Amino acid sequence: GGRGGRMEDFSVDLDLDLSDLDITSGDLNFAELSEQLARVGHHKLIADAFRRASKGRGDAKGPGNMKEQAKDLEVTLRQVEVESIEGYVNESGNLQELHSQILECDGVLDSMEDLLGRFQSDLSEISSEIKHIQKESLNLNLKLKNRRALHEKLSVFADNMQIPPSLIDVILDSEVSSAEYLTSLQLLHKKLNFLRTSKEAQSSLAFQDVAPELSKLENKAVSKVKTFLLEQFSILRKPKTNIQIQQQNRLLRLKGFVSFIKQHNQVAYKEIRTNYTETVGNILLNHFRVYLSHVSSLEKNMAGKSDVVGSSDGGSASGTASAQSTLSGFFNSMKLSALNQDRKTSRSSQDNGKCFDLGDRGDILSKVGESAVVPHVAESQGVRLPCEQIFRSINKLLLDSSSSEFIFSTEFFRDQKVFQETMNEVIALISDHLNGWVQDVSDPLGLFLMIRINYSHQLIMQRRRLPCLDSYLDNVNMILWPKLKLALDNQLQSLNNAQVSLVKQAKGRSMGGNGRFVIDSRLAKTVKGITTRFADLLLSLMILNRDFNQGQLERSLERLRSTMEDLLLSVAKGIKQAAAQGGSKPGVSSSASFLVSNYGGVTQTWRENSDQLSSEVSQGGNQYGEEMLKHFEDLYTSNVSLYVEEELKGHFGDMIKFVEKLEETLALEGSSGDMTSEKALAKKIMDHFRGAWQDAIQELNTLVHADFSGVSEALAKEVLKAALTQLLLYYTRFVEVLKQMSPDLLKESVTIPSIMYEIKKFR
Repeated sequence: GGRGGRMEDFSVDLDLDLSDLDITSGDLNFAELSEQLARVGHHKLIADAFRRASKGRGDAKGPGNMKEQAKDLEVTLRQVEVESIEGYVNESGNLQELHSQILECDGVLDSMEDLLGRFQSDLSEISSEIKHIQKESLNLNLKLKNRRALHEKLSVFADNMQIPPSLIDVILDSEVSSAEYLTSLQLLHKKLNFLRTSKEAQSSLAFQDVAPELSKLENKAVSKVKTFLLEQFSILRKPKTNIQIQQQNRLLRLKGFVSFIKQHNQVAYKEIRTNYTETVGNILLNHFRVYLSHVSSLEKNMAGKSDVVGSSDGGSASGTASAQSTLSGFFNSMKLSALNQDRKTSRSSQDNGKCFDLGDRGDILSKVGESAVVPHVAESQGVRLPCEQIFRSINKLLLDSSSSEFIFSTEFFRDQKVFQETMNEVIALISDHLNGWVQDVSDPLGLFLMIRINYSHQLIMQRRRLPCLDSYLDNVNMILWPKLKLALDNQLQSLNNAQVSLVKQAKGRSMGGNGRFVIDSRLAKTVKGITTRFADLLLSLMILNRDFNQGQLERSLERLRSTMEDLLLSVAKGIKQAAAQGGSKPGVSSSASFLVSNYGGVTQTWRENSDQLSSEVSQGGNQYGEEMLKHFEDLYTSNVSLYVEEELKGHFGDMIKFVEKLEETLALEGSSGDMTSEKALAKKIMDHFRGAWQDAIQELNTLVHADFSGVSEALAKEVLKAALTQLLLYYTRFVEVLKQMSPDLLKESVTIPSIMYEIKKFR
């Protein structure tokens, strides 16, 4: 039956007789039949039928048999068909049950189809409802947002357009120093700012009522805060008040009050700012005046105007006039007569010959960051300070005060101009005094140390990232560098002046007992003093410049070096001329000994500090110090050689001349020629040398010490060593010449070990 119908129970009992059917009544197409059999032959039933037919018929052949086979096959097929029908009938109960189950499933599916249809309809309705809800939600969110915005504006408007009684009470009745006053000021500022910036507030009806009341509160608050701040500033005027401590511990807490005044009343703010700048500025100005007054009394004069390299008497410390001038430059606001006695006692009895010796003065460069000198402590300890110590202390105090003031005023007032108004007079005071004081400072070392200190102060301010003293420190450089150049030019001029007088003195002479020229002792002493001061000055400046590398200073030192060399060469030339005019001998060695003494004095001084000069390279500096030392060592060495040659020629001139001539002859002609006369001369020279060499060495020792012991014993030994070494070399060459001429000449010669043994006695 169809879907939803029911099948009635039935049973079939078949008894089929198919023997009358003739399946061969029609024409048979065997090809088609064969094709069909091939297509279905693999089926089990058909295959079994073929198999049974084959067994029943055996192996019969021929057309008759084929018909029989076909008939048998048909029978078999019919049998199979009957069996199939019987099997179907047997299974009809199961098929009926299966059909019933299919109908039940079909019913269930119909129910599910109906249920799913209703569910789909419900989902469509839910989807529509969700879309509606989403739309409603968006509308509600927009309304909520608008309501919140409106509520916020209304709240701000309401908050700022109403004046709480507590605000009025605090502003009018509370002390400014109370904890809630600053909070109330901030609230008042907020309300005032709202009224003055909000167009909605200004167009509202409440504005006319609220604005006048807030303005009255503003005026009252400004008045009370201004009075309070002025009272706080007046505390700074009390004696012994530490301004920096008051600023950090008290005033910085009040910066909110200053901000309120600045925003709400510029007239009151300017009054407060002016009061502060005048109060603190005058306090600092008085402090610095007092400090300058006391620290200046500690000054020790290291080198005055008359302390110059070219001085004939070694220079002298500046006297009272220089002291008064220095004091005038440092304190133009004080009476000199009142401090004259203090200045006299502050001057040290500086050793004139050591005024250019650096000593430990350079140590100040590693102490630039230390605290400023406390004058009364230093005075109680009897301490006296060179100019660079005073300069460092004054500027260190200015740096620290300015740094503290700049940081405070920038944070307290939010205005860098306040610092300028506060410190301008203080900076001007120090600049004016420094400018006047430096004009009377003639100490090159002190001036260059001040330049180095000022550079260190610039680095300190850079590290602090404070630009407040840039102009002042640059101005200090502009003051110090020209003054240093002037001081070095003064030293240069002193050498030029000394050269004229010393050349005249060089022409005066005295004679020794053996007719030997002797340099005037006063001349030698004067030049020695000049050389010593020159060596000290250049050494000190080169040491100070080793990690500073100022080409400007090196050019000045180069001019000094050139002028000093001109002076020494001119004096040496005068000595040589004087010796020649007097007929004394040997003039060349006298001038050479003069140069050796002075060049040796320079190199000896510098060698003692060669580690400091050579450290320029290792510390990243230039090589100027090393080059200068090498230059003077070369001059010293060349003049030692000249001196030694002249002295040896005076004692062994025949041997030296013979050696030089014969070495040339032997090199060109060999020893094959006739050398009879040369052998005779060689024998004569050897005989003379054998009898006189020990006395000659002793005399040479005496002469060298006479010429150089006045400079230093070490220099005399060094020159004597060079002379004896050169003598040994000449004698060795003489022996070599004799070996080539005739070894027989050496039979009675002085052995070289004997000479070396004798030389060792003088070392």
